[in-house]
Amino acid sequence: MTSSSVFAVHPNILRFEQEIRYRSDTEVTGFFSEDGILLLTLQGDCHPGEGCFTVIPDGAEEVISGQIMTHNHPSDASFTRRDLREASFFTLKEIRVVGRTGIYSMRPGPDGWPSPREMVAKFDEIWEDPDLDTRVERMMHEKAAHEGDLPDGSDTGDAGRLRVRSDLCCMQLAEELHLRYRKACWPS
Repeated sequence: MTSSSVFAVHPNILRFEQEIRYRSDTEVTGFFSEDGILLLTLQGDCHPGEGCFTVIPDGAEEVISGQIMTHNHPSDASFTRRDLREASFFTLKEIRVVGRTGIYSMRPGPDGWPSPREMVAKFDEIWEDPDLDTRVERMMHEKAAHEGDLPDGSDTGDAGRLRVRSDLCCMQLAEELHLRYRKACWPS
């Protein structure tokens, strides 16, 4: 991962992220103000074949709109289509996801977030493009050829493929929709 600027948030947010990054049994979500005040915490469930997710309750929009959302992904992967739809729908200032190996951040671009419908359509277009699979396989073969870890600490198994695939998808989505995507490995 490349940018340590992803750590340039209030220390309370980073502490929360450190606490949830190794959770493998559930997704934990926190909504923070820019000055580090925890506004809402939610705990989700993991479902076989569906993954882990948190449901934002009705009526929460007033509290979370324009705030910073951070949550863990037991998969250690970047954003899902659901994450990005919620970022747009709630006009979040920033959405963050943490895992064992790293942290990801997405912010709106100069024109704000695209509509939730546009966000999901673009995500699906990229995710389903066979070229994405080709790019993932190329990266995985390069890793195997060098017999070392990928820069993000992932392996060459399914978990590593998912992590690389989601990262490449989010990078391309951010570029095409003029969003700001950052990522970094956790410090040792």
